[in-house]
Amino acid sequence: MFKPNYFRLIKHNWKTIILFGILVMAIAVGLSFIEPLEYGTTVRFLVIQKSVLGLDPYTAVKSSERVANNLAEIMYTTSFFNKVLESGYDIDQGYFKEDEEKKRKQWSEMLGTQVEGGTGLLTIEVYHPDRAQSLELAQAVATVLSQEAREYVGGDVQVKLVDDPLPSRFPVKPNIPLNAFFGFIFGLVLGFVYVVWRGKPGPAYGV
Repeated sequence: MFKPNYFRLIKHNWKTIILFGILVMAIAVGLSFIEPLEYGTTVRFLVIQKSVLGLDPYTAVKSSERVANNLAEIMYTTSFFNKVLESGYDIDQGYFKEDEEKKRKQWSEMLGTQVEGGTGLLTIEVYHPDRAQSLELAQAVATVLSQEAREYVGGDVQVKLVDDPLPSRFPVKPNIPLNAFFGFIFGLVLGFVYVVWRGKPGPAYGV
């Protein structure tokens, strides 16, 4: 009974495997351009749940983290979105869909939020095909969040801006380098499977 010798398979067919990797990578990169390229503007906040009598530092930090998570979710709501549009910044409101359901989906896809574990640090990224609009929206989000946080979470909470809005120099979405990398890896796997599938007992096999 013959069993495949995978090392010899790769050695004798490495060009085919590499070719699969390159082809799938090219397809992945090509598909990335189906969606419009978008710039990202990043802004960071420190959410502080002011200590009360008897509250130890660890509990205070965990409380701040919980509040930051709540704020991260609130930002996707229609209420927050409307406040952003009404904040007075030069936002192109014609960019948003008229249909309410599509508008909500559009807004949710424009935002990226992340809370660092064990801290009250909240990072927000706003995506838009126009770099200037990405910055305007991020500034509006920062203003609304700083001024309206207590309305949404209550309590003695302070939301402090620690990193001003910073737009990316180049489009960041979709992530073309990352798509290319995973496309190449998937292509290598696909190429190896193909080589094994078409292989026959012979020089590339061992007993």
